[in-house]
Amino acid sequence: LLSGVVAWVLVLALVAMAVLRRRLPLPYEAWRAAHALGAVIIALAGAHHTLSVGAYSQEPALFWFWCALLCVALASIAFVYGVRPVLQSRAGYRITQNREVGAGIRELTLDPLPGGGIRYRAGQFAWINLRRPPLPVFDHPFSFSSAPGEAPRVRLTIKARGDLTSRLHALAPGARVVVDGPHGS
Repeated sequence: LLSGVVAWVLVLALVAMAVLRRRLPLPYEAWRAAHALGAVIIALAGAHHTLSVGAYSQEPALFWFWCALLCVALASIAFVYGVRPVLQSRAGYRITQNREVGAGIRELTLDPLPGGGIRYRAGQFAWINLRRPPLPVFDHPFSFSSAPGEAPRVRLTIKARGDLTSRLHALAPGARVVVDGPHGS
């Protein structure tokens, strides 16, 4: 029964962390890492509880159904935090311009590396990662400020609001950036 209680408490803790994100004394990256670790523990504890306590999960079809769901959950986490960063590190963008367009507001112009580039629509966004290797806990979401007709070139207009955005002025042209997107509809 303990594994079920652990899973439920962690689900509630993750929801509370999401709702209270801006009030918590945690850096964004630590918050993201805690969510990933929490998701793994919830999946494992929930599956353990379901398979060991649940009377109906002892039926072979349901047993394998719950095992398949656990595998899907763990595979999606492994893909996001393992496979996707490797794939993204092969192609990316370079900063071609970094200029101040207003008080505390920077515009980054990104050009794709050979063989790269994305197409996007108005209103979409991308996860931008400046780290090497591009670990997912270090990416941040930003909306495209360039028109879709400018693709594959990407422009982002970003106001300094936190740790990462306050350091954008230090990025020099030529720096590599991973762009994961487009997302949104």
